[in-house]
Amino acid sequence: SMLPVGQSFMQAAQTAWKLACKQENRHFDLGKIDIRWRIDGENVNSLDGPSMGLALAISFTQALRKSFVDEKVAITGKILEDGTIQRVQKVTEKSKAALERGTKILICPENYADAERACDEKQIKPEERILQAPTLSEALPHAAGIIGGLSEYF
Repeated sequence: SMLPVGQSFMQAAQTAWKLACKQENRHFDLGKIDIRWRIDGENVNSLDGPSMGLALAISFTQALRKSFVDEKVAITGKILEDGTIQRVQKVTEKSKAALERGTKILICPENYADAERACDEKQIKPEERILQAPTLSEALPHAAGIIGGLSEYF
């Protein structure tokens, strides 16, 4: 079924699409194509907020490359039009949920002590699981995989 989508989520998706096209030096008019994705989660009844911007940018870029995002990669972060990744809310909760589901790497904005604390609580070395990336270009190589889809965590 279709979920209601908020304005800030739509802005994040549009920014992510523009960045993916720029990253791959391609152009597609969003008004002429449909983009569909599946969001798995419990009690999800709407989508809004910028937190999925980085996940969308990585997923769209990988789709243009005819590749995928590794399903064991969790991604969160607001993406700006210049490709810079910004902080988002509830990183501790998101990190804990991702780690509980067997995430092998969490890509998030730089300087995120909240993600490191979630690792500490799970007795996991943050340097083994957390990639703090300042830009889309730096995050992309760590998300590539053979099988997968959009991050189901964020």
